[in-house]
Amino acid sequence: MQISEVMHKDIKFANINDSIKTVAELMRNEDIGSVPVLDGERAVGFVTDRDIVINCVARGHDLNESIKDAMTEE
Repeated sequence: MQISEVMHKDIKFANINDSIKTVAELMRNEDIGSVPVLDGERAVGFVTDRDIVINCVARGHDLNESIKDAMTEE
């Protein structure tokens, strides 16, 4: 089996200014668990569903805050 047979070809991404809630909804709607985070056209980080739960929800963050509070920076 080749990796190309199982990988996503239509990559979804978040914008650095997107809210935590918006990114979580994107993940739910697309049935994905992680997305790269862009600032303009530059990749600045990566966020997973676990990042959102551990770094935001469990710490009581406002889900309207920027996703930059949850992401792993490059």
